[in-house]
Amino acid sequence: MKKFILMLASVILIIYMGMQVDVEKLYPERDEKAPIYLKAIEDEAYSMKVRQQIQTVIDQYTDSMLKKDAPMLMQQISREYRDDQTRDYQLLESTIKAELNNQGYVQLDYKIQLIYPTAQGILVRMEKQYGQEIQGEKISKRLMEDFLFIQEKGTWKIRGIATVSKLI
Repeated sequence: MKKFILMLASVILIIYMGMQVDVEKLYPERDEKAPIYLKAIEDEAYSMKVRQQIQTVIDQYTDSMLKKDAPMLMQQISREYRDDQTRDYQLLESTIKAELNNQGYVQLDYKIQLIYPTAQGILVRMEKQYGQEIQGEKISKRLMEDFLFIQEKGTWKIRGIATVSKLI
């Protein structure tokens, strides 16, 4: 009977200690969680503020692509980055300079079509109009891309980029 009471007391103590843990301190990388993202659905003023902050990130991202400035580009991208080619942050960082040098943009413009808050972050669908010069030939195209934005240490960062299917 003493063993049972001792085991029960230790289980209750473990549960009590677990309830006292500050979960936010376990994840110092992410200072904002899903409720903050979903708040943008309910609060129009907050939604406008988020839209402006995301537009600033998009503008900086576009500038860095046009200037072929890899360090500035990497500042806009989250360490949790994933794209539709499943590249991670380290692989992206090691290959981004080569990609910018090989296929630099002559013209690049993003237009926000849709902002949709999700539990994972803010999903932004944008129309990308761009022009590239590859081997002396100028190419102009437009396509739709989905960017997933999250907050890292109080600033918005790009967590993922996916090209939307042409069938949609």
